[in-house]
Amino acid sequence: MYNADNYRKVKEEYNLKRANAIANAEARKAEIHSVSPEIKMIDAALAATGIKLFAATLSRESVPEKIEELKKENLALQEDKREILRMLGYPADYTEVKYECDKCKDTGYVDTRMCDCMRHRIIKEGFMSSGLGYLIEEQSFDSINVSYYGEYEREMKNMIDWLKEYAKNFSMSSENLLFVGGTGLGKTHVASAIAKEVIEKGYDVFYESASNIVSDFEYEKFRGGKEGVRTDRYFDSDLLIIDDLGSELSGQFAVTCFYNIINTRMNRKKPTIISTNLGEEDLNEKYEAGPIFGSPIRENSRRKSEYISLMVPT
Repeated sequence: MYNADNYRKVKEEYNLKRANAIANAEARKAEIHSVSPEIKMIDAALAATGIKLFAATLSRESVPEKIEELKKENLALQEDKREILRMLGYPADYTEVKYECDKCKDTGYVDTRMCDCMRHRIIKEGFMSSGLGYLIEEQSFDSINVSYYGEYEREMKNMIDWLKEYAKNFSMSSENLLFVGGTGLGKTHVASAIAKEVIEKGYDVFYESASNIVSDFEYEKFRGGKEGVRTDRYFDSDLLIIDDLGSELSGQFAVTCFYNIINTRMNRKKPTIISTNLGEEDLNEKYEAGPIFGSPIRENSRRKSEYISLMVPT
């Protein structure tokens, strides 16, 4: 379910992190071997344990008894090594591999299950690749102050409660949302809060302003940009958030871009959230809202059609 690019990036990061941890331990071991021949001999004896165990399985010796004998021998050697290290002024675990996560040993997995540390790292990468960056970590549902909306506080609280359920139960069958309201009323904050919850569920979320979206399509069509490099995520992400619709330069090209995005995502059953400062009349006039959103836009309504329109109170 996680974005493939994010997973690949984090997996490579873990591979490098584990390799560095092992290499650093080997370097410390070589340092100790240069000053302590005794520890060098102990490490050689410890490394030979596997060979001894394999030899025992091929002989007629009692394997359980041999394993117990080798275990006691290893413990004694390890204690001797720790004591020598302490005498030399080093930490007792100086030559051991220092992993960031002792649970998964920096592999990202415990047995066949993804470790919590790797899951959280992928979520963090999801925050950064969403287009919202560190903002998404600060703008949660908990940080929304509904008292800001004065006489509309109760209405806003009900809307936030509904959106919390939307984020909690998000799936590819979730509704598309349209946030309508003036500048500075918290539309981006609400969208960020939804994005945070949805990313933590493992979905791929992408956020971009309407003006930047149009610029990306213009770059690919008119300025020699390779098709899809900048625009594929507008079609492929599990949840797309288009911010500030109406801020881009007017024109048929922009309308065509948004129609293409919205229509394609509807056909693929991929939810989209759009925020705009424009009112009903301006939206219908500028974008011919019926063809784009599935029906004329009516502010402050929750219609279960192609888009649910939510009016952020002024």
